[in-house]
Amino acid sequence: MSRSLRIIGQFTRPQRSLLALGGIMALWSTMGLLQVGPTTTTRPATIDPIGRVIDRIEFEGLITLDSIYLQSITGVKAGDLWDREQVAEACRKLAETQKFEGTPYAEPREVDGEVVLVFVVAERPFITSIDFIGNEKFKAGDFLKEIDLDVGSPISDFLIRQAQQEIERKYRDAGFSYASVEVDREVLRDERRVLFRISEGPRVKVQEIVFQGNQSYSGLRLRSLIETNTSLWIFRTGASTAKWPSAMPRPSRRFTWPAVI
Repeated sequence: MSRSLRIIGQFTRPQRSLLALGGIMALWSTMGLLQVGPTTTTRPATIDPIGRVIDRIEFEGLITLDSIYLQSITGVKAGDLWDREQVAEACRKLAETQKFEGTPYAEPREVDGEVVLVFVVAERPFITSIDFIGNEKFKAGDFLKEIDLDVGSPISDFLIRQAQQEIERKYRDAGFSYASVEVDREVLRDERRVLFRISEGPRVKVQEIVFQGNQSYSGLRLRSLIETNTSLWIFRTGASTAKWPSAMPRPSRRFTWPAVI
């Protein structure tokens, strides 16, 4: 018996099975049947483009933006001679659109014998649409006049929160003191769509206005100085425009003004 067979004979049966499996996997790897990890692709090498004609222009990193639109911004087109200053100016123009994170840059690459000018960009998330759900009192156009958000503008958490507060303020001014507005964060993340989910709640109405402590002026005179109206026709037609702090409990139907004159 050879020395190698004697050594193998010293292993237990499970150890011999593992040893055989390892040999098979090594053989597969040698034959190219077993690949560990992702396959790599060869990236076209950058070249010296000085004095050469640009055959194609491409953009790397686009998600939703149109390459034809961006190419019109750069001012560079296929058939132009490579000009370092012109390419640098094109990168500056792309950055000025504020549609990209960081500063776009350009690379000259050779693909199948052609000179390809590649602009490498990181697209900034921007708003694809602005929608409202649950609004009955106001139309979408009424909100869009009040908020500082536009389709195509970069997504800004600050501006979205500000818009949310403006919509709630609009409802409170109309007497909907319990209206609430939420932004669907999942839709914003996945679709880049700003979706406001609105719960209008009941409209608060004031049935009676009473002034206390007024000695120099009558209640009728003081009523003419405030914007709050009663809802009962016997007093005065209208809705409350008073604003209650969010921490204050639900107001009663009797609204009392402490008039110290």
